[in-house]
Amino acid sequence: MLNIGQFEISRVIESEGPFLPVRDFIPDAEQAVIEANRDWLYPRYIEPETDKIMLNIQSYILHTPRHTILVDTCVGNDKPRPGRPMFDHLNLPYLADLAAGCPRSPKPNTFLPARSMNSGSGAIWTAPRDRCPMFITTACFR
Repeated sequence: MLNIGQFEISRVIESEGPFLPVRDFIPDAEQAVIEANRDWLYPRYIEPETDKIMLNIQSYILHTPRHTILVDTCVGNDKPRPGRPMFDHLNLPYLADLAAGCPRSPKPNTFLPARSMNSGSGAIWTAPRDRCPMFITTACFR
């Protein structure tokens, strides 16, 4: 948790771990540059055993004096992704982790889907109601 004045920021990890080899993820990456920066890249950003980029998929919960805001990556469970086997039909404990990461307010009153901020497309909360411990109002940006 990070406190900045009267604001509190928590992260909720959906998944984290080695993803792709550096050169697959960043094709123009020069090995000499990677080696020159080894002291801070390894092991936090690149896994030493595999030379894979460490990927963190996470949400942030921002508590203000008046609001609880969820900023989400919108990866989510139960979605078909045949082109990305590691993300295909995920079944992670994200909703339980989200509820645990939000002890002051179990009901965020604003939901910011991160991919909407980047791509301009809308997002829909797709968790089945019977598996969702909270109601979330969606705020989409175009």
